[in-house]
Amino acid sequence: MQGGDLHRLRSPREGDVTANQYVAADGKQAVLFAFRHSQEYSLPAPTLALQGLDAKAIYSVKPWNAAAQEWSGAYLMQRGLDLDLKGDFDSTVIVLQKQ
Repeated sequence: MQGGDLHRLRSPREGDVTANQYVAADGKQAVLFAFRHSQEYSLPAPTLALQGLDAKAIYSVKPWNAAAQEWSGAYLMQRGLDLDLKGDFDSTVIVLQKQ
């Protein structure tokens, strides 16, 4: 995190979800931190389009509480990730490893 790039995907000033993504300087790893302050009207968390990935690479995407899946960098930056943030003060960490 210290030597990589920070991408602020969602601001706490613009909604109930805050998200920051860090990409290692060599591009081999990334980590996403997402936090939900409060859930209003049972609305799902927004889909997050990631940034700073290699569009041609395949990434292993591992949420802290689920099995890893593989997606291309292009998919992650264009389509994005659906976050499983339910309820007030929920959070998640997702680790991405370039294959």
